[in-house]
Amino acid sequence: FVQLVIPESKKLDPLVQKMTEFFKKRKPVVTGSDLYVNQIVAAYYAPDDTWQRARVVHIKSKAETPAGGVGGVGPQQGDVFRVSSPGALHSPSVEQQALLEVDVDFVDYGDCATLDARNICPLTQKQFLDLPFQAVRLTLHGVEPIGGPASEWPDEAISYFENLTMAAQWKILHARL
Repeated sequence: FVQLVIPESKKLDPLVQKMTEFFKKRKPVVTGSDLYVNQIVAAYYAPDDTWQRARVVHIKSKAETPAGGVGGVGPQQGDVFRVSSPGALHSPSVEQQALLEVDVDFVDYGDCATLDARNICPLTQKQFLDLPFQAVRLTLHGVEPIGGPASEWPDEAISYFENLTMAAQWKILHARL
């Protein structure tokens, strides 16, 4: 992920500061809104002690029996959490949230994390959604790990690429496309 240097970029720090003030005053629970894949949420980013905008990538259970899952399969895109009566929908209770881990991508900085569901809040406040997401996903055309596109990059390659691109150093890079 990269961030483009555009006039809107200056609005990101004040947005994160306002979100942090707003969500630190509230109990961070998802009650009142279904938790689902691709949902835009406010998520706690512990390294900076801030609340930031994020997209839910995956929901999984910490328990042996996956929440909402059948036959050992955890919640998938489009799944919601069901109560005992068929067809009745609800959000995860506080107890269920303690059993859920949520993978998120932070949409403004490009970081990703696995969070306890208690560190996520629905993001419905318009003032936090007006600024376009600042992180832009980039890939190098035709470049893939040795094992093919389905394999993972080695940690050494990731570190080398991060150093090459000055990742998280807030230096401007120019590229001719």
